[in-house]
Amino acid sequence: MVNIPLYSWFVSKMEGQPVTNVFRGSVGTDPTRGCLLKTTMNYLVYIRDFNTETARFVCECRVVRPWDEGSTVEEPVIADFPCSEEGRLEAEAWLNEQFRPILEQ
Repeated sequence: MVNIPLYSWFVSKMEGQPVTNVFRGSVGTDPTRGCLLKTTMNYLVYIRDFNTETARFVCECRVVRPWDEGSTVEEPVIADFPCSEEGRLEAEAWLNEQFRPILEQ
């Protein structure tokens, strides 16, 4: 299950200037066998156009097939959400929905 940090983690100030953080990770690794023989999903969450009216949370995820299936990496699936705490919750739910088929394998 993917847990995205709070909105305040993504947005902060450094030396008085607004900065944003990028959150990335993967899910699906088997605790006893690692990731070589399992399908996994890599994900990336960031804020696009921060400090503008068009600011959005962006989520990218891609499925990585196991080594014995050629270790192929699928094209990323991308979605965006409102740049707010509510949008963060929507993004988290979306990422977990993308991961559901991998869990069911």
